Amino acid sequence: MVRYADNPNFGNIAEWGWFTPSATHAPTPANAGELEKALNDLSNQLKEKAKGVNNNRYGTGSINYGPGSKTLYAAMQCTRGMAIEECVKCLSDATNEIHKCCSKLRKTGGIVLSNKCSYWYEHFKFFP
Repeated sequence: MVRYADNPNFGNIAEWGWFTPSATHAPTPANAGELEKALNDLSNQLKEKAKGVNNNRYGTGSINYGPGSKTLYAAMQCTRGMAIEECVKCLSDATNEIHKCCSKLRKTGGIVLSNKCSYWYEHFKFFP
């Protein structure tokens, strides 16, 4: 994630935008509750990684869920230099937003972006 601005803009979380290409994100056979629980569990793990001491403010991971043990992959990231508390707040807001646009609709993938952080999930591995 790259952020460019001529002022710091810290302490001010921007309006959210979300993107879910309907052509590539058909509903998953899992029920919405299973998907939401898996996303919540995974987002808690990734927030801990994003709080890491290396100040990268980035985390990736996967979790198995539901009947047939589907694998869900996700990545969370905050812009560098953010305070840990601000990053965690932004990622928590991103988790709430991704439920609204994507998991409640049982989408197989979704992305939520702001000028401070992002949350992306898919049912395929999209990161190294």
